[in-house]
Amino acid sequence: MDIGLFPEDRRIPATALVDILKEMHGVKEDNAITNFHELHDRNLASVVVTRKDADEVDDYYSEHFVTQHDMLRELAIHRSRQVPEEQRERLIVEITRNNLPDWWNEQKEQPFNACLLAISTDESFSSEWCDIQLPKAKLLDYATNLTRIRLERISIPSLKETPVILKKLQKLSLFMCKIGHAFNSIKISEVFPNLEEINIDYCDDLLELPDGLSDLFKLKKLSITHCHNLSALPEEIGDLVNLEVLRLRFCIDLEKIPDSICKLSKLLLLDISDCFSIRNLPGNIGQLRSLKKLSMKNCSRLRELPPSVLDFEHLKDVVCDEELKELWEFYLPADATRKLKLAKDEVNLNWLENHYF
Repeated sequence: MDIGLFPEDRRIPATALVDILKEMHGVKEDNAITNFHELHDRNLASVVVTRKDADEVDDYYSEHFVTQHDMLRELAIHRSRQVPEEQRERLIVEITRNNLPDWWNEQKEQPFNACLLAISTDESFSSEWCDIQLPKAKLLDYATNLTRIRLERISIPSLKETPVILKKLQKLSLFMCKIGHAFNSIKISEVFPNLEEINIDYCDDLLELPDGLSDLFKLKKLSITHCHNLSALPEEIGDLVNLEVLRLRFCIDLEKIPDSICKLSKLLLLDISDCFSIRNLPGNIGQLRSLKKLSMKNCSRLRELPPSVLDFEHLKDVVCDEELKELWEFYLPADATRKLKLAKDEVNLNWLENHYF
């Protein structure tokens, strides 16, 4: 029923569905992905992974999508329509041109009972939005109550002009967005003081990280992938004392990892895969005593490892390619070869449909 909220013939980002399941049904992320695969096995939906490293298992799902079967979506809409609009748990509004539903034109004043609202229009839609009262749904008018925000393929305006402080926001996801000057002249820690997770994917105009990022003391996960123009990280990134995951995949212009990351005593995963421009790792990287997994395949300019890699205490997995495997074998004792995992790119064209439709 939740999948039926999304338009036909489009890939649904798995992360968007994960957020719904987490907030509406209390489902953990790993369990949510398991549910999607179960739907796939039952031929009720399809799971598509656009890019994946063969032989590597990761808990990041930005490249996972779900496609629904048209008949099942029709069934979800049919079931939803069995009760009056104002009593539906999920309100699905599909508008072609300016053919608005009757209740839209009537401007009903009574509130709707829906917890989830989905509105889709075509390009010819030009009517004004009506004032929909949805006390159970988190509309932008009630943005201060939002705990998760996902923005996809939009230009983000300057947050300096937006006086709203999202004190309850825990997760912010930006996918293929134009960030522009959105974070200029503000401190992100003042606007989102309780952020625990930031995901920035395919945002080509991201040149630097926002000011005040190091003041996000509750931040546990920072993932920046396929942001090709990001060339440097702030030295203050080492002040994120509770950071557990730092993921920097496909940041091809990123030349250096700041030495300050060695202060991240709680870091469990560091992923710099496909960061072609990185030449050196921080000299004291072995101080990351909690680190369990290090992914660094296709770092083609990295020619040597610092001796401090011998100081890792809890490192279990090093995911690399053939070239880096030789470097690691020099440092790893013979009985620790199990820590090395060779990652082979899985070549497919699944990603084309996602980025060009």
